Amino acid sequence: MIANMYVNDNLLSAEVLFRALERPEEAVMVLYCVACKKPPSERISHLKRCVNACYTDGSLENLSAVLNEYIDLLQRQMVIEVPFQIFLFYLKICSSKTVYQAARFEVVSGRTGHIVTT
Repeated sequence: MIANMYVNDNLLSAEVLFRALERPEEAVMVLYCVACKKPPSERISHLKRCVNACYTDGSLENLSAVLNEYIDLLQRQMVIEVPFQIFLFYLKICSSKTVYQAARFEVVSGRTGHIVTT
């Protein structure tokens, strides 16, 4: 983790250097590289920082449109993934032996809905 922070600090220093050298494309790419290494919840805020950096230079408007589409897709994906992860967690709990035995439905005798504790 410390090595990752060191790499991110070096990349952000490179971003400042590229800005000082008036090379905005490289600066935005460094910001994008840092954003891609973040977890999805943090990635969106870092990508928005990239979009803001694109707006400072008029030649990067096409890149800002692509980044905005990527941010929209990530936000939609997070909306889907959170319930899916909850569902997987529920399946993991239900598949454990103790919960399965404690709340097994008795289907054999046709009395569905009755909980059998074994």
